[in-house]
Amino acid sequence: EQNAANIRLVDENKAKLVICTSAPQNVVERTKMFERFWFAPLVDDPKKPGLTTRIVEITQTPALNTGGTVGTAAWAFALSVLGCEDIAVVGMDLGYAMETPFQETQTFNMLKQYKNLHEFYPHFTTPYGECYTDPMYWSYRENLLDLLKANNATITNCSEHGMLFGDGVKNMELEEWLAS
Repeated sequence: EQNAANIRLVDENKAKLVICTSAPQNVVERTKMFERFWFAPLVDDPKKPGLTTRIVEITQTPALNTGGTVGTAAWAFALSVLGCEDIAVVGMDLGYAMETPFQETQTFNMLKQYKNLHEFYPHFTTPYGECYTDPMYWSYRENLLDLLKANNATITNCSEHGMLFGDGVKNMELEEWLAS
C-alpha cells in the first residue's frame, strides 16, 4: 500500500528523475513522462579503456560514482551535476537500532551460517547514541566518506541515527538545517 501511495505521489508531482542507464526496461517505460537525467554507472576506472568508458560511449551519458547506494548516488549527482554544496540527507543512517534483530539486517542471509555471527555486526557509540552496523552498510559508509574527502565536500546528516558520521559529515536536526 505504501509503495502504491509513493508511486501516486511521484506521478502527481511530475518528479524529475536521476536514472541509471542500467535501469530495467519496466522502469524506463514507467518513467517516460518524466524529465530524466541519465547517468552511466561507474564500474571500473573511467580514465582507462574498459566497461565504464564503453557504456559512456554507447549511451552518451556521463559516468557517476554512486558509492553503492541510492543516497550516495543522489549526493554525487547533486554535487557534480547540479552544483549543490549544502546537501542534507534524511534516512541514510547506514546502521541499525540496537533492538533490531540480526535477522532483519541486509546481510543476515549471507552470514547466518557463521557461529561468530555477532563479530560481523560491530557496535558503536555514535553522535546519535548506540547502534550497530553490518559489513554492507560499513562499506557504503566508507565509500561515502572517501567520496567526501576526495571532493573536499561535506554532507549534513539529518537522520538523527546510525553510522553516518565522521570527517566531512555535519549532524543536525532537519528543522535546523531547513531554517539555515
